[in-house]
Amino acid sequence: MQRPASKLEVVAWVGLDWADQSHEIRLQTADSPRVERFTVEQKPETLHA
Repeated sequence: MQRPASKLEVVAWVGLDWADQSHEIRLQTADSPRVERFTVEQKPETLHA
């Protein structure tokens, strides 16, 4: 069962910077100031792992 849009609650934020040589990823739960940071190289074997 889906909730109406006005009742949705943000539980996490995801940020992506999709570039030509590497990609930056940021993850943060809504209730924490801590941000997890990842860099992923632009290589098929890395992206499909």
